[in-house]
Amino acid sequence: MIVADTDALVDFLRGREPGATAVAAARHEAELATTVVSVTELTQGVRNERHGRAVRALLDELRVLRLGRAAAEAAGAIRRGLWERGRDIGLADAVIAAICLEHGAPLLTGNARHFEPVPDLLVRPLRAASPA
Repeated sequence: MIVADTDALVDFLRGREPGATAVAAARHEAELATTVVSVTELTQGVRNERHGRAVRALLDELRVLRLGRAAAEAAGAIRRGLWERGRDIGLADAVIAAICLEHGAPLLTGNARHFEPVPDLLVRPLRAASPA
C-alpha cells in the first residue's frame, strides 16, 4: 500500500506533473490509499460541481485510512518530538505521518523535505516515483 498526500492527489486531478504520473504509477504498483486528512483538504478545495465529481470519483477508488486513538496519540508524540528539536510540521501533517506509520506505508508527497524529520516515516518524493 502507498499513501498519497493531498498535493499528489491535487496534481493527479489537475493532470500536473510530477504528481499526475507518480499517482498513476503508484496506482498500478500497489493499493493506493489516502488519509481522512487528505479527504478533508480535497473536499474543502472543491471549486464547482464538476470538480466535486472528479474529487469524489478519485476518492471512491482509494482506500481511506482513518484516524484512531493510536495514530492520534502517535501524532501528538511526533509533534512533541519535533518541537523538542526546534521543528514542526503542523497538526494535519503529523496526523498524516502517524497514520502512515501505523500502517507501515510510505507517503507519496511533493513535500518530502517537510516530512523527512519524522522518525521512521517512509517518504516517497513525487520526483522519485515518476518514470525517468
